[in-house]
Amino acid sequence: MRLGFPVGLAFVLALSAAPALGQGWEGDEGDDGAWFGASARPAGETYGARSFWLYCGGRSPRGRPLTGEHNHAIQTAPGAFLMQVSIDATGGDTMDDESRGDIRFVVDGSRVDVPPLTPNALDETFDVELPWSHPLIAALKSGRELVIASDAAPPRKVGLAGSSKTLTAAQAFCGRVNGVSRPASAPVAPAPIPGDPDAARTRLAIALANELDAECRSLGGTGVVFEPEALTLHPGGAVQANFHRIKCTNAPNAMNVLGVGNCGVSACAQRVYEPGPDGYEMTREYYQ
Repeated sequence: MRLGFPVGLAFVLALSAAPALGQGWEGDEGDDGAWFGASARPAGETYGARSFWLYCGGRSPRGRPLTGEHNHAIQTAPGAFLMQVSIDATGGDTMDDESRGDIRFVVDGSRVDVPPLTPNALDETFDVELPWSHPLIAALKSGRELVIASDAAPPRKVGLAGSSKTLTAAQAFCGRVNGVSRPASAPVAPAPIPGDPDAARTRLAIALANELDAECRSLGGTGVVFEPEALTLHPGGAVQANFHRIKCTNAPNAMNVLGVGNCGVSACAQRVYEPGPDGYEMTREYYQ
């Protein structure tokens, strides 16, 4: 359901603006008690100057009354992103009521079909709502480069380094607020790293398991499963998460079962976490 231009959303997200969640991409999330929202976008994109943007949000379950700050906020369906592409990237006129079927999305040379995009005159964008299970969301996570093409503008390239972590964070936040994720009081038991007594690595495993369980449930699954060798310990203390060995049980879209939506056609995400002064941090992500 569209409630208008997200001027108020900028206020909500400013409450807890997150730093860049991955090289090349960044996101925000917030809940002021009346409205919640999370976004994922290429680094440097802002509300006033953006070419490509994904957002999820709606009324906060905390139930505070709406104010003028929320007059033009946008509500998305649970488990979906609103994807907005600016006229700078697409050409055309958002004052026209015609939907656009000529806007094309190509990831690493392969086109991913989406429904026609509708004009949004207030944002000066063309918009479409996509479920998190849509193939384009999986492609954005696993790909290296997106090309936005249309009949009315030159192709626009968007780098995808860091997109997987940023999109996953937005999904996890909106999933938790919408109540589709596992409550924090019921943590998932992660697959252990054989023979590893290190407390910091145990905390990493639990945090990763909870994050992926929330993502799985936001995709319609019933819980995440870590198979043997999902987490491995490398010399020097680095931990690798192999998404070939992590599954989302009963996900309605088969593409989201293996890797909890973090697998492409022939490769799955590999995340490397290394110890630092504040605990483990992800330092690298690649697909194989």
